[in-house]
Amino acid sequence: CTTGIISAEKSGTGRPLLWKQRDTDDYYNHMEYFKGEDLRKKAPKPHEMTETFLRPILCSLLKTLDYLHKKNILHRDIKPSNILLTDDGDLQLIDFGTARNLVGSFTATTFESEGYTPYEQTQNLGNVGFWTDLYALGATCYRLIIGKHPPKSTKRIHKKDPYVPLVGNRKIRQRYSEEFLAGIDKALALEPENRWQSATEWLQALPEQELSVPTPPRGGVSLGK
Repeated sequence: CTTGIISAEKSGTGRPLLWKQRDTDDYYNHMEYFKGEDLRKKAPKPHEMTETFLRPILCSLLKTLDYLHKKNILHRDIKPSNILLTDDGDLQLIDFGTARNLVGSFTATTFESEGYTPYEQTQNLGNVGFWTDLYALGATCYRLIIGKHPPKSTKRIHKKDPYVPLVGNRKIRQRYSEEFLAGIDKALALEPENRWQSATEWLQALPEQELSVPTPPRGGVSLGK
C-alpha cells in the first residue's frame, strides 16, 4: 500500500511517528527504536532506592507530560515497563499505543493496567484528564519505592480504601522527605479533583533546585484518529 507521513516531529518522549494510509482513514503510530532497559530492570531495588535517584526521574517525566498535555495528548499507560533508561543515559517514555488526543479524535475507550490506572479510565465516559496520567505516574513512583504497585483503583472505589499513604509509613520516611512522599500520595488520590491538576502544578511544588533536570521534551507530537 502507499503511505504518506502525516507528522514526524521529534518530541523527546520516544518520538512517535504518525503515518496515514492514503485514501483511507487508517493511521499508524511508529516509534523510534531506543536501546536500553525499562525501570523494572534498571532502577535500584526498593530497599536501595533513594529520593536522590527517583526525584530527577519524576521531574523529567513531569516535564514530558507537561509537553504532551499542552498538546492535549494523554499517554494513558504510564508504568515502569513503559519508561526506558537508554544505554546513552536518557529517559524515554515509550509505548504510545493507547494514547489519545483529548480534543476532536478522543474516544472514551476503557483501558487498565492493574495498579496504575485510575478508576475514571476504567469507566465509559469517565472523567479523564491530565490528572489521569498523573495518577499513573504517582503509581509508578509508589512501585519503585515500595516494590509493588498500589491497590487496584476498582478495589479502592467499592470498599474501604486499602491504600496506605506513603507519608504515614515511618520506615519509608527514613529515606524520603515528607514533602516528596506527600506529592506522590496526592497524585494517587482516588477522586480526580483531589489530585494534582497538571504536571506543572506538581513540578512547581518540588524544590526549585530539582527542576533543572536534563532531557526536557522538545518538538511536537501528533496523534490521529
